[in-house]
Amino acid sequence: MTLHHVYGNTYAIEAPYILLGLYRLNDHDVILLDTGYALTDRVPLTELLTHHGFVVKGIICTHAHLDHSGNVRYLQEKYGCRVAVHLVEGAIAASHDSFCANYGLATPDGKGSFEECFIATDYIAPNVREMELCGAKFEILHLPGHSCGHIGVVTPDNVAYLSDALMSLPELHASKMPTTQFLHHDIESKRSLHKLEANAYILSHKAITIDIHNIIEANVTYYEGKAQDILGELQGTMTLGNWLKVYCQKYGIRIRNEESFLILEYGFNNLVAYLEELSLVEMVIEEGLRCYRRKGETS
Repeated sequence: MTLHHVYGNTYAIEAPYILLGLYRLNDHDVILLDTGYALTDRVPLTELLTHHGFVVKGIICTHAHLDHSGNVRYLQEKYGCRVAVHLVEGAIAASHDSFCANYGLATPDGKGSFEECFIATDYIAPNVREMELCGAKFEILHLPGHSCGHIGVVTPDNVAYLSDALMSLPELHASKMPTTQFLHHDIESKRSLHKLEANAYILSHKAITIDIHNIIEANVTYYEGKAQDILGELQGTMTLGNWLKVYCQKYGIRIRNEESFLILEYGFNNLVAYLEELSLVEMVIEEGLRCYRRKGETS
């Protein structure tokens, strides 16, 4: 892992798949913004903290996805630090069952490192716009959509850690399926960021920048376009499984294993829900199967 200075006392930790935020309270004490994957990031993150003589006094977790929350409990136990999280995401992260019920990414054999579950010390309510943690004040940006309680965090240096609210342009170009939960809210959250004026911005996937306006519009265009791509593959009345199969064949998406399928299915299902919100498709029952067709069409 590499530590990048961003602005003032705010830094970004570059892990293989994600940028994490770090705010220095003093020469040794730090607050982390997210914690990375358990499997790939735990050892190098621990080594980086040790190398710099950092002691984790607090963690603000932006949401409960495994690449952001994977080391919360480990660091909490190691340092005895405070942990802040949106109350909805905190409830999701509190148990294996709640995580599976909300994100549906657990495989039947129980793989997926459920040690990521944790109990926070500080819960951020939906009406909270500012919080104090370990003597430092952070602005809380409520950016639901990617997940129900997804937040961004602005450090005392006015650096905005936007977590997964936006993807960088290279990440957009490489992405085959976004993993947003509520696309309508996600697009609203993205567009709301036009009003944000920060000294710098950290995007978890994966950029440090001083201007996000073109990135915002590129994200909105990508997400709306992906929904239209999916709609374009709906032929007559189809089961969800057949619709997904046709989409994957059209765009050359290969499913490597069960985990990759679950992630793909999660994103696809939520984009279909967005098309339903727009009244472009409707769900029907045919021969005991849940099927979809374009709104107003008949079998």
